[in-house]
Amino acid sequence: MMDSYDHDYFIVLNDYHEQTIYTKPFKKTANRNYEFEKLTLGQEPLFFENGYKEEAIENGINLPVTDVLMDGVLPIISTKLRDKIKHMKFKGMQLYPSVYIDDKEQWHEDYWCMNFWEEVDYWDKEKSKLSKTSQKRLAANPNALVVDIYKYVLDADKLDRIPLSERLIFKMDRGMGYVFIHYELAKILMEDNPSGIKLVRVSQFEEGMQF
Repeated sequence: MMDSYDHDYFIVLNDYHEQTIYTKPFKKTANRNYEFEKLTLGQEPLFFENGYKEEAIENGINLPVTDVLMDGVLPIISTKLRDKIKHMKFKGMQLYPSVYIDDKEQWHEDYWCMNFWEEVDYWDKEKSKLSKTSQKRLAANPNALVVDIYKYVLDADKLDRIPLSERLIFKMDRGMGYVFIHYELAKILMEDNPSGIKLVRVSQFEEGMQF
């Protein structure tokens, strides 16, 4: 099943080009630890802006606001995309109301940040490609937190034991902490070719290729 899992899953990446928006959270949002703690629905939305806002304004660059904004590795999806999957229950993740304030101070209130509060270790420690330093670190301490992963191979034994409904999407521990999505979810989200997001099959991904 190993090859099948590496074929069935995709890593979620920013769609890098000259007009890519690199979002950053407002301070009040960053202080809420939304990257790893479960937020309470009904509280204030998360707020984001262009991380290079000043440079864009100085150079007269008007960046188009895309269907998906990436906050590092975390997707922030439009209401249109959210509506496609809002009926689904995800393990360890919820879609949380978010606002993107563009360089002209216009509020875009139709966004939803993927709020993960669980990370999983569904990568094969023996077969994934790591830096030599990380290989030594992991050999000395299997629970080492800082691990550089260049190429992922998914752990078929672990995934075999988990129902698909509980692993349609997950955030991997260590490495860059990427979000992985199963083909069944990917085909729903990518149906209308949304802007601002790129999916790379796990079997084809190698760290650095996305830039």
